[in-house]
Amino acid sequence: MRRLLILFVFFILAAFFVDTLCPCIDDRPPEVRFEERLNRAYLLTYNNDDFDFSVQYPSFFTVQPDSLIDYAGCAQFCYRADWANIVLEYHVAKPIGGVSVKAYAKHVAQRKKADKLRLHGSSFIISGRLYEGYRYHEKHILKNTLWHVYALYYPESYQNHIARLFRMIDRWQIETPEKTPIKSLCCKK
Repeated sequence: MRRLLILFVFFILAAFFVDTLCPCIDDRPPEVRFEERLNRAYLLTYNNDDFDFSVQYPSFFTVQPDSLIDYAGCAQFCYRADWANIVLEYHVAKPIGGVSVKAYAKHVAQRKKADKLRLHGSSFIISGRLYEGYRYHEKHILKNTLWHVYALYYPESYQNHIARLFRMIDRWQIETPEKTPIKSLCCKK
């Protein structure tokens, strides 16, 4: 019995030293680790009552405090790790007076030197190169008198690993929550 106890203690100590000296290292590229984390993450919803919009973002992104944003109607959600900076941003822009959606889309695409432009009714999607090593993907939706823009800024090396973020932006719609009249909350007469 004594030998069994000594053998058990020796086994525990050997396991501890092996784990300490040879830790398990995830040597996969950071893009692959990010993609796995992104696909497992649940989505949180950010609501803004001032401009009546909501956007979704992955649960492991951090919300940029409003005090650091220069203007109302802007929200940023950031992921910074492994030398990568991935940003989801929502902002509001004033339309150019008397210009059609198609003309405005072409104007924005030309100004931002977009590679791709897709028109969808009263919205459009553009994507292109932001600067060396980074790209952008934006959806613009015209609602009432404002352009609502949901944008993604990401490293080029992550392009094949962020399909979920592309789908999230491409499918994004501005849905106005229905305002329930107070009468409907009361008992029927």
